Amino acid sequence: MSTTSIHPGIILKKRLKKIGLQQKEVASLMLIPAPNLNEILLGKRSISKVMALRLEKAIGLNAVSLLTLQLKYDLAKARNNKRNQQILKKIKKASQ
Repeated sequence: MSTTSIHPGIILKKRLKKIGLQQKEVASLMLIPAPNLNEILLGKRSISKVMALRLEKAIGLNAVSLLTLQLKYDLAKARNNKRNQQILKKIKKASQ
């Protein structure tokens, strides 16, 4: 079974474009280097708890929603990992 999910940075990038904010401007508001934000927007870096809080403060996106998107993305990536799939097939469910 293949599970797909979109990295939250891709969604965030579309949101910034929609509200007319530039990456450098947002990075400055968040007090982070612009390349760090760019890596998130390209899907190369995860949104951490601290980053989610900064995004919430800077542009009003809900930190819990951002972290939920990140978690769903990470789980989908783990489920699609061939090695994880092989290991999960070998694990037996505890009997009750």
